Amino acid sequence: KSSASRQSMMMDNTDNTERPADTSHTQKRNTNNKTNKNNKNNKNNKNSKNKNRKKQNTKRHPWSDTSSSSSSSSSLHAATALYLSNGLSSSKAETCCAFDTKIIQFPLFSTSRVHTDYVDCVRFVGNLIMSKSTNNVVQLWKPNLQRKQDSVTEINEYRYSDCNLWFVKFCLDPQKRMMAIGNKAGRVFVFAVDSVSSNCIAKLEHKQCKSTVRQLAFSHDSSSLLFVCDDSTLWRFDISS
Repeated sequence: KSSASRQSMMMDNTDNTERPADTSHTQKRNTNNKTNKNNKNNKNNKNSKNKNRKKQNTKRHPWSDTSSSSSSSSSLHAATALYLSNGLSSSKAETCCAFDTKIIQFPLFSTSRVHTDYVDCVRFVGNLIMSKSTNNVVQLWKPNLQRKQDSVTEINEYRYSDCNLWFVKFCLDPQKRMMAIGNKAGRVFVFAVDSVSSNCIAKLEHKQCKSTVRQLAFSHDSSSLLFVCDDSTLWRFDISS
């Protein structure tokens, strides 16, 4: 009995003795909590950075492009300088430069009564329209909506030769008084827009210019005419009064 009582007392003493606390689980929990807090903080930082970037992108000018910010900023500065030169303030200049993009799916007017082939050049002459195709003639016309939806009124035509090609442009002087067009033989025809006759008023040619004339341009005072040919040559003619 005495030995059994001693063993029971020893067991009681061992139960009452303090055991060393197992801190491994608590340390793991603390580290997990810290990592979770760090991850949350990193996510919050990323979200705030993304919000700031979005705000910066929305504040950018509509002309700006993310791939070429330098060129867009230079164009914006150039446009602002243009408006400042016209007497507007910088704030008004920025608002004048900004505009909304509009998508127009259907034309106001269309017709196939003027040309029957490719139309490769169209210009406005006041309220009239000047256009050309590949049949050696430039047409001056206007829509006539009083008759039908696609009806037109032909006003004048300008005839030339050797130009049954695609992608040959005509040009108008700044005052819209003269029209010039070239042909595949290297000659340039100059017409008076308000002339009743369909014949040209001048024919420009040079013995060394024998390639197709693709595009032309008048100077600002209509005193000179530049045109480029298929053989990589650029020609200039000074037009007398």
